[in-house]
Amino acid sequence: MSEAAILCVMCGYDTRLGHRLKTRIGTEVVVDEEDLGELPTHGHPMLDAAERQMALDKLEQRRLATGAPWWMILLAFLGLMGFAVGMVSMPQESVLENSGVALQVGGGLLAGVYFLRLLFSAFTESLLQGLICLVLPPLYIATRWDRVAGIVIYLAIGAALVGLGIGLLQLAPLFKGDKETASQLLSVLLRVPIV
Repeated sequence: MSEAAILCVMCGYDTRLGHRLKTRIGTEVVVDEEDLGELPTHGHPMLDAAERQMALDKLEQRRLATGAPWWMILLAFLGLMGFAVGMVSMPQESVLENSGVALQVGGGLLAGVYFLRLLFSAFTESLLQGLICLVLPPLYIATRWDRVAGIVIYLAIGAALVGLGIGLLQLAPLFKGDKETASQLLSVLLRVPIV
């Protein structure tokens, strides 16, 4: 190794830190070689593997940046239109209750689907990581944030929708005309007795 070198490609010794670097071993994603294009060779297997990994990362970034397909946007739009028509056509007293239930169901489905994706990602990595994700999801998320951040965001959106649905169900008696239930709810929320 020359005097100006920072990292030894044979053993992984970093001259700036004064010790060897450890490598992480993960699962390899199977990608068609045509997707990667012509990769230059550097004469050393570790450098060639690093070049391939950088090409895989760029390919993954391109795949993530494409956005939602047109049919998914169309289904979401049709669902929102159906929800709006349903809300306008139903009796005014039950709108908040039905909205709360719809938000809870939708948020629960969203959170459930993305929790299953999180589990699939963990079990794909290894059995141990899958079990950790099943028993202690926050620990798995904290250690793999760069890999599962998008999934966790959708999980949080689903949980927020469920919470909003619960809130709407709690507020429904205020707008329904039931004075006794509304006064009990307001006294609990405001922490003062209402006569």
